[in-house]
Amino acid sequence: MQPERPPLVRAAQYLSSQQADDGGWHSHTYGLLRSGQSLTPFVLDALLQIPESVYHLPQAKVDSALAFIQNNTGPDGVLGMADPGIPDYPNYSTALAVSALCKTRRTGWEKRVQLMVSYLRSQQFTEENGWHSTDPVYGAWGMGGGRRTPPDTGHVDLSMTRYVLEALRAAGVPTSDHPMTLTAASSFRPPNSIPTKPALTANTFEATEPPRPMAFLLCWR
Repeated sequence: MQPERPPLVRAAQYLSSQQADDGGWHSHTYGLLRSGQSLTPFVLDALLQIPESVYHLPQAKVDSALAFIQNNTGPDGVLGMADPGIPDYPNYSTALAVSALCKTRRTGWEKRVQLMVSYLRSQQFTEENGWHSTDPVYGAWGMGGGRRTPPDTGHVDLSMTRYVLEALRAAGVPTSDHPMTLTAASSFRPPNSIPTKPALTANTFEATEPPRPMAFLLCWR
C-alpha cells in the first residue's frame, strides 16, 4: 500500500490538472474570473513557490501559462483588461504576473516586467493622480484599469496594495523609490478599520512574514 501523498502535493497536482488547453486557469463558478487573467498568474505564482523537492511543476505547463499571460497582456503592460467592459482585477492580475515572471525569468521577461511596473506605478493613489496625504486611500492601490482621480476611489483594500508592493519588490524597485516609501504607503486605512491597527508601510511590509499564496491553493475556485 502506497503512503498517502502530503496535502500540499495533492493540492498542487489538482491545480496543475485544472490548467486549460489555452494555458490559463479559469473559474467554473464565478463569471468575472472565467477569463483566467487574474487566476492564471495567481495559481502559477503559487505553484512556483512550492520547492522542487516537494512537487515538480512540468516546464511545459509553466511555458503554457506564461504564454497565456503574454497573450492577454496589453501593449501598456496591463493584464486583466482583455475585455475592457469586464475588467478582471487588473492590479491583482498584473502584480501577480510580475511576481511569476520574476521567478521564471524567461527570455524577454525584463522588458515585459518593466511595462507592468510602469502601469502599476500609475495606479497608486498619490499626487500624480490628484490624491493627497490627507485622503484615506493615499498610497494604496485599487482594482485597476483606468486611472482613479478624486473622489472616485473604486474598490480599495489592503490585499491589492500588498500584492502590488510584493510585485514591485520582486521587480527590484528599491524601498527608497517613491511607491515604496513610508510617506506614500503609510496613510492608507481600509474603511471601518480599527484605529489602533498598524498601517501598511514599506517598513512593516518588509518586516512581516511574506504572504503565502500556497495557503490558498484549495480556494481559487
